[in-house]
Amino acid sequence: MKRLISIAFAFLVPLFAFAIPMRMENSLAIRGGVGYNNVHNFLPETTAPGGGALQLGLGYRLHDRQNGFLFHAGMEMAYGMSIMTHNDMTEQKSMLDTESEPMLMIYDIQSIRETQQYVSGGIELLLGYQSRKGWYALAGPKFAYAFYNPVHSASIVTARGRYPNLIEDLADMPDHFFSTTHNAATNIYPAMPKISLALELGYTVHLSNWRLRARGERTKDFQIALFAEYGFLFKSGVQPYSELIASYSEGAYSPQVNPFLWYNVNSNRVANLTCGIKMTYLFNWRSCLCH
Repeated sequence: MKRLISIAFAFLVPLFAFAIPMRMENSLAIRGGVGYNNVHNFLPETTAPGGGALQLGLGYRLHDRQNGFLFHAGMEMAYGMSIMTHNDMTEQKSMLDTESEPMLMIYDIQSIRETQQYVSGGIELLLGYQSRKGWYALAGPKFAYAFYNPVHSASIVTARGRYPNLIEDLADMPDHFFSTTHNAATNIYPAMPKISLALELGYTVHLSNWRLRARGERTKDFQIALFAEYGFLFKSGVQPYSELIASYSEGAYSPQVNPFLWYNVNSNRVANLTCGIKMTYLFNWRSCLCH
């Protein structure tokens, strides 16, 4: 028994003497996230069901193993897609038919849909805490620049005609321009800044055995977390359309819906929510807190 105690002391004393000063754990963090993305402009006539999001990042992580303090700084590339719909509309226009008779053209615009996308690059600065059992939380700002912002607008337009001397409207007559068409247009917004506040709650799985960790050698961890970000895209160089409906056809009136994310927005920003699951792979090394 005495021999076993002596061996234990001979092993543990140098171990603790070496491990205690090595309280600061530095990490190279490779991060990726997938989830839900939503861009909306608070207009009552629009609805934003949202879409998908993808994030990839690389950063530096500092963990004080004694008090649990976490600091993370990194760069991130992100892709977001969001769908917005608009209430159905009706456009009316007085015209003359082929025999110069006055009539009223009625355009029912339905299934109005806009698919917004952005590709951004930026930085994240997060502070947090990690418990000894591996649970952790991070929160802080993200500053990004959305440098590619294509927007695809689509709608279904049904045209019908009304004559003063007829009781019913004329419809479903393609030879007389009374038909249904599917319209679509793509617009690319200028680059714009994006600022968000991020929150991340997750758990750390140690991939290296306890002996390596106790000796302060290089180790690896895996983290899985739920995250949420809420912020704003700021209008920069965007000229909103003054009319929601416009005609893009030459020689005939053919109404189509302009992009409407920024239409009738009374501020210089639209809101952006992103949430989902984030995974982080950590390559760790220790350093001492020297006095």
